[in-house]
Amino acid sequence: MKIICCDDEKNLLQYHKNLLLSMDDVTEVYDFSYAEDVLDFAEKNKDVNVAILDINLPVMNGIELAEKLKESIPEIRIIFITGYSEYKTEATKNGCSGYLTKPTNVDEIKKELAYVMQEIKASAAEKIRIQCFGNFDLFINQKLVTFSLSKAKELLAYLVDKRGSTVNGGELCAVLWENNEDDGKNKNNLRHCWMALKQTLESFGAQDMLKKGWNCYGIDVNAFWCDAYEFEKGDVKVINSYKGEYMNQYSWAENSKSIFCRKD
Repeated sequence: MKIICCDDEKNLLQYHKNLLLSMDDVTEVYDFSYAEDVLDFAEKNKDVNVAILDINLPVMNGIELAEKLKESIPEIRIIFITGYSEYKTEATKNGCSGYLTKPTNVDEIKKELAYVMQEIKASAAEKIRIQCFGNFDLFINQKLVTFSLSKAKELLAYLVDKRGSTVNGGELCAVLWENNEDDGKNKNNLRHCWMALKQTLESFGAQDMLKKGWNCYGIDVNAFWCDAYEFEKGDVKVINSYKGEYMNQYSWAENSKSIFCRKD
């Protein structure tokens, strides 16, 4: 999660930045003291997820800033932090996702961010759809996504097949380059494919569906809709749409077909 934080009180700004960076789901925090700088940044960085704004800012107040931010990044979530409670009604009318009164504490901020994260995941699940029945394909905002590397697409397919379980680099190399015994070359290819996949998803603002740790790779299964997952949840419409074909372009996918038994 990428966050903008704006407060003209320098000490509080640094406190909130450090607090946010200590949280698991937060990847980057951009701190500003002036609304104009926030807007300039937002024009060039459309992948920011959340803005945490003080309401009493110089020149332009936080509520006005939030309105302009939403013009630039319509899906951004806004959390207000202020020393005054009388703005809450106006802030709520302007579609804020959270409202905190100074002084804040760690638990309050974590609670608001958890709520915002649920909103973001729900929104992402509506716009990102993965098709596993037939050929494997990814659709974002109802458009078919094309990949710069076919192996990057296959990498995503394998992670989807693993349903959120993390996979180590060795397993991925063995699957993606099964006939290549050059371990060093395979590891380099995997790094190249991961970066290509990440860049493709970043171009749609969908990079948060990927999860990466030391020598382990995975996906956030809550970040998208997937026909295979809905089948397992018992969705009748999806069950009836299954014709015995699953990720047809990948031979390794045959091992997973047994779980898609029709439920009479």
